[in-house]
Amino acid sequence: MPKRIGHLYEKMLDKDFIRKTVVRACSQRHGRRDVSKVVQNMDKVVDELYEILLHDDEYKPSHYREKVLYDQSSQKYRTIRMAPFHPDCLIQWLLVEVMREPVFMRGLDYWSCSSIPGRGGQRIYRGLTHYIRHHPRSAKYAMQMDIHHYYDNIDITKLMAVLRRRIKDERFIRFVEITTRSSSADGNIGIGIGYNLNQWLANYFIVDIDRLIRADGSAGFYCRHMDNMTIIGSNKRKLRRLVRKVEAALKAMGLELKGDWQLFPLSKRDIVAVGFRYKADGSTMFRKRSWRKFRRQILRIARKQRTGKLIPPRQARGFMSRFGIFRKYTPSRKVFRMVSRIDISDLRRIAAS
Repeated sequence: MPKRIGHLYEKMLDKDFIRKTVVRACSQRHGRRDVSKVVQNMDKVVDELYEILLHDDEYKPSHYREKVLYDQSSQKYRTIRMAPFHPDCLIQWLLVEVMREPVFMRGLDYWSCSSIPGRGGQRIYRGLTHYIRHHPRSAKYAMQMDIHHYYDNIDITKLMAVLRRRIKDERFIRFVEITTRSSSADGNIGIGIGYNLNQWLANYFIVDIDRLIRADGSAGFYCRHMDNMTIIGSNKRKLRRLVRKVEAALKAMGLELKGDWQLFPLSKRDIVAVGFRYKADGSTMFRKRSWRKFRRQILRIARKQRTGKLIPPRQARGFMSRFGIFRKYTPSRKVFRMVSRIDISDLRRIAAS
């Protein structure tokens, strides 16, 4: 077992550290009224946070409020739980900043790429395309699987046990536990989507699954986007055996692998991950629903330009963003022919306004 880390709580009891973290949390959020109040009263907020941390036994997290949002990428509704920015969200930022390097980043797999700054879908895109193109003999089979209702089924007691393997500061662990349980509907099973702290904890909770897959040796390439796992290998029998190992490990953690996991020859089907389809020859293209959205955007804008109607800046920015992704990652003559119907320079001007 690696050496455990202590004195994390003491690091938070530093007003300079609190101030730097608050400034970072407020950056690019100045349009929000609650954030503006924090910025305008920075010294007072820092003192209040210091007092909360100093008397942690008296701290009671605020009750969250729920909001149901439609997730365009997964095409389903998600219940988001939101806590007040001050003090609750700021305290979560402090906890994450203290744990980021010594705990989260040190134990995280290189190809775990969700909810981590600098580790978005682009890293998975580069990894998948590079492996398929440069290792054609090994890239015969692909397997995709994810965990059934991951956030809703995390056992908080087991989550804290995973943290204790890395952290020996009990005062700090208790504070993390109080914050995490406050986001749960019953306080024991499930953590809320929307908490900054929770997305880091959810990523870290299944690092043992990453290590199990690495140690097995069946995966030529492996990446994970939160609970969505993609594996490429050359032996179908070994990959099936790996699935059984993953199922057993998840069951011991109180989790369950979703029953619709897929194992297929890469020559017959495409891998679908982070918004793209990856073919056996290493080429990529938009997944079907992303292409449909892009095509509708093109037709709407072309119609407005043809009839002289006003194009809102938001619509122009949305198109330019998607077009930039397409041009960089999935160039296609067919799409370029469609885009040629639009005056791109005009849209660029509107988007910049």
